[in-house]
Amino acid sequence: METPVFGFGVNSTALTTIKLFSDYALEHKKRNLNNVSPSKVSQVEAWMKITNGIYGTRYGMHVDNAEVKLIRDAVKNWLKQVGKKPWKL
Repeated sequence: METPVFGFGVNSTALTTIKLFSDYALEHKKRNLNNVSPSKVSQVEAWMKITNGIYGTRYGMHVDNAEVKLIRDAVKNWLKQVGKKPWKL
């Protein structure tokens, strides 16, 4: 349980993982994070500490490049883990 938000206990779950992206997307749609504007450097550093980039490299990926079927599967698996019945996806 994380710090209460507005008096409610909040658990966070990151559903976005490298498994949501095709090999093609990982190779051709990744973003080089060494080429960011000076105003974004601290954001990139914080993101790298959390995620370690793509396979340990300074690359990032927009979630809109994820495969829809893989997103649906991740949501269904998460719903099962938290004891909820998945709706039709």
